[in-house]
Amino acid sequence: MANHSSSSSDQGTKKKGFKFRQLPEHAYQGKAKRIKQDLILKAKTKKHFYKNVRPEEYIKKGSGERKRKFSKKSHLQELYERSEEKRRIQQEKEDAKVQKRLEIEKKQKDREQTRNMLSKKTKRGQPIMRNQINHLLAKVKQTS
Repeated sequence: MANHSSSSSDQGTKKKGFKFRQLPEHAYQGKAKRIKQDLILKAKTKKHFYKNVRPEEYIKKGSGERKRKFSKKSHLQELYERSEEKRRIQQEKEDAKVQKRLEIEKKQKDREQTRNMLSKKTKRGQPIMRNQINHLLAKVKQTS
């Protein structure tokens, strides 16, 4: 009866991937490849699921088992609260985008108005100096 406790020599070895029996080079390996890909996909899916859905109340014991702390909230209620938090964050991001877009539109409108004002000409094609001077005066007042 072998004792399966982890020793320092076991920790140094790295896990190896999925292994199949060795086939000759000329043998068809398509089905084995498909099986391997399916296993890898399932493992990735499980890893992603447990990484995102696993409650924070799970803690690791020394033997690697997980134990759940007792909480007053049910697991479904915690998942619901997390999803509500995600929705709230998503809504805040969306509101920030809308606000930024409105600011950009306002700035563009102001620039266009300023450009139109500064590009006005007299009958003979000379720029209207009153608009130029008012614009410069507004800039000076704004900086001071």
